[in-house]
Amino acid sequence: MFSEAIHCNPKDHRFFGNGSYCYWCLELYPSVLSDTQKSIQLTPDWTKGYFRKGSALIEGQCLSSLLSMWTLLCVCL
Repeated sequence: MFSEAIHCNPKDHRFFGNGSYCYWCLELYPSVLSDTQKSIQLTPDWTKGYFRKGSALIEGQCLSSLLSMWTLLCVCL
């Protein structure tokens, strides 16, 4: 469903964000990271994108990447 929405409007960050949540529920963490990265690129101030990316990094045991993202986010704020 979200793939079709993205195809129709690839510039809407919400489609990538909601798609990433679906992937998270299915424990497909690489896909979560891909979609959250796209949502963050489209709308860098959308905090839910960072939350979902961080959740996927934690679940995928990518703790060094999580620390890097958190550090960058804190510097930007």
